[in-house]
Amino acid sequence: FHVRPRDLDPNFRGWSKRVVMTAHRYFLFPRDHEAAKDMETELNLYEFFTRNRMAGLPRLIARVKDPAISRYEFGVIRPMRGIELCDLLPGITPRRLAGVLVQLARLVASWHMVPFGRLRGILPHARRRAERITIHTWGVQALVPGRAAAAARFIHRLVRLRDLRRRRD
Repeated sequence: FHVRPRDLDPNFRGWSKRVVMTAHRYFLFPRDHEAAKDMETELNLYEFFTRNRMAGLPRLIARVKDPAISRYEFGVIRPMRGIELCDLLPGITPRRLAGVLVQLARLVASWHMVPFGRLRGILPHARRRAERITIHTWGVQALVPGRAAAAARFIHRLVRLRDLRRRRD
């Protein structure tokens, strides 16, 4: 990738990855060995989105393993253009928010046309049925046939604990 240093815009706000942006590409780097596992899943999904030409999603340009750049595999994607929702929310009117949510609902509905069986093989965590459900794995475990109910119970317990703590404080 031929990129000039002055064209790079780093974004290190994320919990699990660092992103170095250019006008046409985002370079996604995992923060540590734990995040590298999630990065594998994320890159698998970007690869799936790209291969299936799914609308409204970033496209994978490359998966890169280069120890001179990063200890872990990283990804290069073609980002979507637009406004980040977190930037839009502070001053949004209820009417505009409703419009954004309708657009989002239509987009998400279009993704549901993909049969689950095609997704199952690309989610490494989903292949480990017996994996303990944690705050980090519940989302993927919810996609595993036979594990969705357990993942939902886990989240329900977390929400109840949060509510109990709020009442106590």
